Amino acid sequence: MSPNKTCQLAQSPPWLVKEMHKLLSQFITMLLNRSLVTGCFPSEFKQAIVRLLSKKSGWMQQPKELRPVSNLSFLSKLLQRVVQSRLQVFLESNELMPSQQSASQY
Repeated sequence: MSPNKTCQLAQSPPWLVKEMHKLLSQFITMLLNRSLVTGCFPSEFKQAIVRLLSKKSGWMQQPKELRPVSNLSFLSKLLQRVVQSRLQVFLESNELMPSQQSASQY
């Protein structure tokens, strides 16, 4: 389940998409599948709001103490999760994952 965080780029807030999922799921599925079939990542999904956040709270705002954080649209994050999930299944089913993989899954 995705959090209800809203990005300024979103055409509709995630809570509304979730609430209307019965009406929207077929369209969203078609949009995401079309992106995967064509290999085209929609240009609207590539836009992000970038904010600088302090690495440590309470510290002065020195440039070296800031890190950029990108806020992406809900559909962009959803497409990324679909790709990650499908890639994970493909790699595991074809035994292409290293046996000594130490990174945790999402």
